[in-house]
Amino acid sequence: MQGESWIYQTWCRLTGLAPLMLFTTALLAVRNHRILAAWNARQDDSARRTARGLPPKTRRRRRKSPAVAAAAPP
Repeated sequence: MQGESWIYQTWCRLTGLAPLMLFTTALLAVRNHRILAAWNARQDDSARRTARGLPPKTRRRRRKSPAVAAAAPP
């Protein structure tokens, strides 16, 4: 049991904003990593398309303009 005593000595309870901030920081770091990976993939795809003489892909609009939405049937 002598070798395992350091485990019990270093344990501490996080209270207040500390655990929330640690969790939020980790969550934002993971999210930023995913955004960066997606951006790099799009840049690589655009470079491949350009090398083949194709235009870069454009992203589709998710929202419609108010004029288009008003003209559409209900």
